[in-house]
Amino acid sequence: DRWQGPGRIYELEAGKLYLSAIGTYFDGRLIEGTLFLPDGKIDISGNFNKELQLHGDGIRYLYGDDGSIQSVWSGEYKNGFLDGYGEYNYINGYKYKGEWKNGKFSGLCEISLSSYVQTGFCNEFGLDGEGKHLDLDYGFEWVGPFKDGKRNGQGIFIWSIGTKYIGEWKDDREHGHGTKWFKDGDEYVGDFKYGSMNGKGTYTWASNDEYIGEIIN
Repeated sequence: DRWQGPGRIYELEAGKLYLSAIGTYFDGRLIEGTLFLPDGKIDISGNFNKELQLHGDGIRYLYGDDGSIQSVWSGEYKNGFLDGYGEYNYINGYKYKGEWKNGKFSGLCEISLSSYVQTGFCNEFGLDGEGKHLDLDYGFEWVGPFKDGKRNGQGIFIWSIGTKYIGEWKDDREHGHGTKWFKDGDEYVGDFKYGSMNGKGTYTWASNDEYIGEIIN
């Protein structure tokens, strides 16, 4: 006869018997429950397919050498991988909440750390497409497109000190054409290169004095 209903499985590891699985069985296989590591820590818990992979709601843990929890993946699983809505939490405070596909970030998301919060669309490298980055340490906000986790394209960047930039970015730096307003009232309209004013442009001081021409940095 095959097991049906609640049950436990014990295994032998280095001459010691330990609880390896507990949960609900159907036709002799675990369909819902928890798998344990030899030291007694939870490995994975949730619903399982015939290959004993998480399939449906589930949670997975990764431990450090000292036995503490390093990473946690929780949410909707498909054949052992997060697929649908899920969350990832790392020991340093990094958190991902959003959509997954085949175990990778994919879709609407929120990424956060103690120093920042990002919202938008994600791929496996981070924000990808329209998004928002709010930096809590340096006090700035970016609204615009991302590519593989970096600011790329036309967007708006605002510093808490009052400086504002609207224009093009490349790999997290002002690059291309844009307009920058400084906290003291100065304004620059023109070309930027790798984060600095560089190329043709117009610089207007708060006093209304103006320079039109080439800027080299």
